[in-house]
Amino acid sequence: YRTEWTPILLTPALIIAGIGSVWSRSLARTLLPLTSALALLNGMLGLFYHGRGVLRRPGGTKLPLYNILYGPPIFAPLLFSAAGFLGLLASLLRRAK
Repeated sequence: YRTEWTPILLTPALIIAGIGSVWSRSLARTLLPLTSALALLNGMLGLFYHGRGVLRRPGGTKLPLYNILYGPPIFAPLLFSAAGFLGLLASLLRRAK
C-alpha cells in the first residue's frame, strides 16, 4: 500500500476548505472538518510508515541515530497532522453575528 500521493491530493483540498470557510458557513461546517480529519489521519499513518522505514534500514535498531538522521524523516508527517488538527480546531469556532 503506497501513500505518497495522499498529501499531494489532500493539501489543495485543505487549502480550499480553509480559505473557503472564511466566506461560506457551509464549507466551514462540512468540508473543513472532513479534510482536516483526513489530513490528521494521513499524518498519523505517515508517522507510522516513516518509523517503520527507519527500523527497516540496514542496521535497524543497532544504529538508531544514523537511521533517524539519514532515513525517512520521522516528524515530517506530524507537520501535516498539525495542519489537520488546526483545521479541526478552526471548524469548532463559531462566527460572531
